[in-house]
Amino acid sequence: MCNFDTQPGYEWIKEPNFTPDAKKHTSCDHELKENEVWVGNTSGDDRLEKGVKMPSLYSHLKTIRLGEQAYCIHGLPINRDYCRPLIINKSEVEAFFRIKQR
Repeated sequence: MCNFDTQPGYEWIKEPNFTPDAKKHTSCDHELKENEVWVGNTSGDDRLEKGVKMPSLYSHLKTIRLGEQAYCIHGLPINRDYCRPLIINKSEVEAFFRIKQR
């Protein structure tokens, strides 16, 4: 596991880049549209690269999208440059987990 306190150049991970209402919530559930579920958080293909993109592994799924604000297991917001929630329509959840198990 990388200790960001000792990695020069990655100080941005600890910067508080949150959505304006991030501290009013403890999960991304308020971002879900009808028939969507949150399947986890992602940093994209490179977790030490500033900015989060859709992981290439899932890019062919039609309903998957990045949410606006990710939260840790303790309900605290995570820097948006480092991590975002992965949200998908229930119709593709099975396909998502098949890909994840590869």
